[in-house]
Amino acid sequence: MENNKNISRPPETFKEVRKLISLKVMSLIILILHKDPKKMFTSLTQLFVEFIIFLVILDFLFLCVAYL
Repeated sequence: MENNKNISRPPETFKEVRKLISLKVMSLIILILHKDPKKMFTSLTQLFVEFIIFLVILDFLFLCVAYL
């Protein structure tokens, strides 16, 4: 029963997915900072750009799923 409720609520699951993604990005940033502080800025900007592209793709996919 609870699984069916989750499927019928795309915005809520979308928020949960975004939380998970942001947590993973934060852990990636922490790893980058810990590994090599000198390359921090370039890798952070690259990660940020990839993250924005990924979010745009996710937004599009969730919109498609929501309107099917």
